[in-house]
Amino acid sequence: MKPRAFSSLLPALLLGLAFLPGGCGSSGGGGSAPGASAKDPEVRPGGADPSETFAGCREALPLDGGVLLSWEPVTEEVKKGKKTIRVPRKGIQYWVYFSSLPFRFDVNAPDARVTDRTSLEVKGLKNGLVYWVTVKARDTSGFLDKDKVALSFVPAPVRYVKPGNRSPSRDGKTPEKAFASVREALPRVPVPSTLYVGEGTLPGGLYLPGGVALAGGFDPSMDPGERDPVEHVTRIAGGPSSGPLLGVAGPAHTLVTGVLLDGENKVSSGFRAGPGRVALRNVSIVRCAGPGVVLTGRAAVENRVEGDFSFLRILGNTGAGVVARGLTGLRFQESLIRRNGNEGVLARELEVNPEGELLFALEGCRIEANRAGGVEIGLSRGPAGPAGSGPGESLARLRRCLVR
Repeated sequence: MKPRAFSSLLPALLLGLAFLPGGCGSSGGGGSAPGASAKDPEVRPGGADPSETFAGCREALPLDGGVLLSWEPVTEEVKKGKKTIRVPRKGIQYWVYFSSLPFRFDVNAPDARVTDRTSLEVKGLKNGLVYWVTVKARDTSGFLDKDKVALSFVPAPVRYVKPGNRSPSRDGKTPEKAFASVREALPRVPVPSTLYVGEGTLPGGLYLPGGVALAGGFDPSMDPGERDPVEHVTRIAGGPSSGPLLGVAGPAHTLVTGVLLDGENKVSSGFRAGPGRVALRNVSIVRCAGPGVVLTGRAAVENRVEGDFSFLRILGNTGAGVVARGLTGLRFQESLIRRNGNEGVLARELEVNPEGELLFALEGCRIEANRAGGVEIGLSRGPAGPAGSGPGESLARLRRCLVR
């Protein structure tokens, strides 16, 4: 099936474009992981070092009726005295593609093109719809990148959360009247909506209803253009030892981005979801007393857990880095899974649907130094359909991964 043309979703797309200054600090939160110094090599995004290769779109921050995209520039080596440094290459075009279908883009028809920029704001999108976006780099010789990260997002009304805010009148509709906590906000926000959360620490044990997104890393102005999850850390820590620190309860698309989930060696898991549609990106999950991420689907296709998981740092958890089970449709992209106490990725209880759809993919990930091994993928049972309806060729896939 050909991807639905984005022009049919949004006839006035190009009329709604706005440009922001280049650089990840002012582009909506791309770049290093939250919760540590950017100089710490441990907090760099997983997969290839972004200074050496172009990883694609790093963030798609939902706006009310739009999205703010950001990415790292393509770089090249130059001599500076006796040193060799990397600087952004000039003349690089960045081609932006949108689709209403997961990971399906018409590469011959970009929806926008920008040169030597690392951010793009798109307005005029319809709230409540799931969009997919990817960004490819085209050099002066005409070479166009392939197979780059694809991210999902849902435009929605924005509500603000500033941890500990003491304003007597808090409805979350403006930064001045921001909610004091996510727990205070959840019963009072529309669905769908996006919570912009400022720096500070929030207690764990949170469950987001399906359709409510959470984006951390904002400074006191709560300006999306000034968002920086490294400098303005939104940390979720503590809470019931049974965990998780953060979970998703509901089938509607739910995004979590730009936060640090810190189990403090007490909370049993970092992030849990399923069944439903989930996007998790630019998130660090550390020091949990069990697995870092747990994703569980159920037997019926409509109850599977699916989504995109990108630029994660899953480090130093007592259990496995990632546990996936049941019927899934998951893609992990450009993530670092390191020094966990069990397998890096444990997905040995997957189920096959009659269509043999792609169930589990790891692309551009670094999975290393995990105590019980790198990746284990297996089936708990075969297809729940008639004879001969077994899995297709793409049951599970590892591409461009370093596993050691």
